[in-house]
Amino acid sequence: MTRRTPRSWTAGAVAALSMAALLPAFAESALRSVPVVRSAYQQRLEAIRAGEGPKVFLGAASVAPDYGFPWMVSLQVAGAQRQSGHFCGGVAVAPSWVLTAAHCVVAGDAEGAAIPTAAPEPAKLQVMERSNVLFRGGTITPVARIVVHPNYRVTRRRVPENDLALLSIAGPPKLAPLPLAPDSHLGELLGAGAKLRIFGWGTASFRSGSPISNTLLYAFVDVVGTSKCNDPAIYDGAVTATMFCAGLGFADACQGDSGGPAIGYVDGEKYLVGITSWGVGCTNRKFPGVYVNVAKFAGWLHETIAQSR
Repeated sequence: MTRRTPRSWTAGAVAALSMAALLPAFAESALRSVPVVRSAYQQRLEAIRAGEGPKVFLGAASVAPDYGFPWMVSLQVAGAQRQSGHFCGGVAVAPSWVLTAAHCVVAGDAEGAAIPTAAPEPAKLQVMERSNVLFRGGTITPVARIVVHPNYRVTRRRVPENDLALLSIAGPPKLAPLPLAPDSHLGELLGAGAKLRIFGWGTASFRSGSPISNTLLYAFVDVVGTSKCNDPAIYDGAVTATMFCAGLGFADACQGDSGGPAIGYVDGEKYLVGITSWGVGCTNRKFPGVYVNVAKFAGWLHETIAQSR
């Protein structure tokens, strides 16, 4: 996580894709994780095939020495060494289901068309759970099914909308799910200035070749009001009602953090509030990170999981 430019250390990150043809309103920075050309999975697979060894920085910022976040998972290329295979984060939302960002597993059209390309075969993915460290401990489990949100698309402004995918794991249910934030708490959890906690193994910088973290990291970020995010000098209306912004310059998610959770606390209880989706650079003092507002998709999540039973 340490992430962003260096968004001090943060969690989530996203696979940054093509940097061309950005709207002037997005300033000179490239969108951090908009899946315009390839999915994060495809990028990682091509790097492995090219023989690129994992570049890893050895931070001392373990999220918890006792692996106290059992709902956090690393999404990886199946069969690859865990350090080199990691490409996105995810969070358990049911005993057999992981929620991640759609752009982690599906590519959008290079021209920004609405229809994405197909997801990889589930057997090409694996998840690591119950370990904060990429190279040891925990359990590796194959993915049995991938369900991308039916309305996922990349807009012509190169922004992923409805950026969610559910992955069912093979074998018996064993994941420790994180509960979704109830409607009664959303005003408190997503009000401007509210603090959320983000997690991931992503890079500390948006620079090309920046190493990922061996150790799961986290950071606290402040929610930024949607009206401020949609200012013409920032995201110029690209942040929809199914997204929210958080973090400005001090902590942020970065590459490799996409799909990871943004978590809020009410009376000491943890709730899943968001999924790391997109943004401009990392720890940019002008452009906050953008997250999927998970509560807006609760119906789809519950229906998809229930249909599998």
